[in-house]
Amino acid sequence: MFGLFKKDPTKDEFAKRVLKRIADAGGPTDWVYDPVAFTIKRNSSSGFLHNTYESFLQGKGPQRERILDNFVAAFTKQTEPPPTFDEVRPKLFAAVRERALLAAVDGPGWGMEKAADSRKRPAREPISDWFARALVIDHPSHVAIVNEEQLVSWNVTFDEAFATGLSNLKDCTVAKFRQEGGYFVGTWSDDYDSSRILLSDIFNDLPLKGDPVVCLPNRVTLMVTGADDPEAIRAMLIKAEEIVRTLARRQNPGPLIIRNGAISDYDVPAASPIYRDIQRARRIAALSYYEEQNRNLEQFYKKIGKDLFIANYTLSDRDGRYLSLGVWSRGIPTLLPVSDEIAFYDDTLPEAERIVARLPWSQVQAAFGDLMLDTKMFPIRYYVSGFPEAAQLRVERERLSGK
Repeated sequence: MFGLFKKDPTKDEFAKRVLKRIADAGGPTDWVYDPVAFTIKRNSSSGFLHNTYESFLQGKGPQRERILDNFVAAFTKQTEPPPTFDEVRPKLFAAVRERALLAAVDGPGWGMEKAADSRKRPAREPISDWFARALVIDHPSHVAIVNEEQLVSWNVTFDEAFATGLSNLKDCTVAKFRQEGGYFVGTWSDDYDSSRILLSDIFNDLPLKGDPVVCLPNRVTLMVTGADDPEAIRAMLIKAEEIVRTLARRQNPGPLIIRNGAISDYDVPAASPIYRDIQRARRIAALSYYEEQNRNLEQFYKKIGKDLFIANYTLSDRDGRYLSLGVWSRGIPTLLPVSDEIAFYDDTLPEAERIVARLPWSQVQAAFGDLMLDTKMFPIRYYVSGFPEAAQLRVERERLSGK
């Protein structure tokens, strides 16, 4: 009923509300809003608005005000001296965060604005295609991601600080799971649920069939079952997709596996009964990331008058397999997503002949890597402006067909 009388704020309106709330609370007034990354920035500090905005939209009445107050509290005391490592040690926690979220601090991307000072970038290491391990400082009202400059000021390495954060996370963790549909769900609900994938010992007492396979559909959800239980994995993936579609703080629902304490993306052979389910989870999530990146890039390039084509990451269901596709067009400077296949398009040819080749990504990189420039964006994109010669494409088509 409330929504009938008052529309939810747009992202830009929400950001303006946040900045006003910070100023009204006596905080700095020189925060800069970045609509492309949907962040606010000031000196070495950054505020990510995505999760707070989603939580705000899902909240009602007074709950919305509490969400805003909790977020704003993190940015109203900017004059205090930075803490020493001894001061921060008990508040330091190991965390798992999406690589896309962490990359947003690095700068808006190739060909856009100046990238952020490398010292201000979050300290992190990838653990999978879409996730990284990182460090946060746990304040009463918020958590702050640790950056490279802080590690230098503390005179500690990432691994040294991470060991401290992991120890703190372990000290506040008692294994607490409920069973649901053949899989198990953590019941901490303290913003570190998904980060507890770093503590592989918490799964030891669960009756899992095989190595732990986990899904982290949002920051407060850790789901786990065994690698030798395909039906439970399928049920877990279905639930993970539901969470991503309906709840705030969503993350990539693609499954991960823990083998001997090491985390990696979970894959199965094409003959597996859950091959299609895993493909769906991973590729639909990638589609969502690339679509959001497309919108942000198009908005910014239009604003600055830069003529670049941002190729879509499209998804098809072919012969029971989900396949992603990007298009490399002759004569059009393009930002190309990483996809299962690349279609080479030449509009100088008759319409029926314009798709001159369709090749797997690995083959494209091997054959035409000299024409591809890694933009260092995340999700990953390559800048291409040249186009392979017809003879080169013919050779690669014949190689693919086995001729």
